[in-house]
Amino acid sequence: MITIIAQQTFILGFFSFLIYKILKSEKSRKTYRLVLFYLLNIRFTTVNLVYAFIKLNPLTFWLHFTSVYLMLLSPVFYYVFNMMILKSEELLDTRLEIIIVVIYSSTLFITMFISGFLFQGITIDQSTAWRPVWTMNFVIPMYILITIICLIPSLMRSMQILRVIKNEELRKRWKILSLAFFMLIGIGYGVFIYNSWNNTTFKIIWLLFSLIITPSAALMIHYGFRSMG
Repeated sequence: MITIIAQQTFILGFFSFLIYKILKSEKSRKTYRLVLFYLLNIRFTTVNLVYAFIKLNPLTFWLHFTSVYLMLLSPVFYYVFNMMILKSEELLDTRLEIIIVVIYSSTLFITMFISGFLFQGITIDQSTAWRPVWTMNFVIPMYILITIICLIPSLMRSMQILRVIKNEELRKRWKILSLAFFMLIGIGYGVFIYNSWNNTTFKIIWLLFSLIITPSAALMIHYGFRSMG
């Protein structure tokens, strides 16, 4: 528990620092979408830290549910950020942006609610020592959903942007930015394994691995954004 709290606290501080750096360098519609991507990851971490000290259901369950929802919601704002890079802020209709966010967020919530709550795919109570345990009832539908509405569209959009960038230095930075995002998606996939596989060795390795990859990927996105903004 102490290790997890230390990890979450470090990530919280690091993401907060990057948000400050981004907003200090530029304030635009595109920038705010990238900040929302970081901010939702911070909210995920903050809620995690809160429910780590609360052992009371159903409150603990819904705090955990909320933290996972915020983590999985964040990629939609990176996708919108990509669209603004490709089409420019002026050409991306605000109504289209709202429609994308509403469809993504509602589909995500409904799938999580059905698989995690109604089908009891998420358990966190005395029987699990107040640690989240996910079953295949939750993991499989979420893997499918995230792949369809997040991974594939983001990959296609990133490739589209790469095709229209002619400057070699910008292409290099865009590749770094895209790689970093998919590294974070990989961390998200790993969270499902972490909470569904009861293997102590894997959990320790994964905590250390994610502690390195998560801030590294966030920093890479910031580095790529500085030249793409």
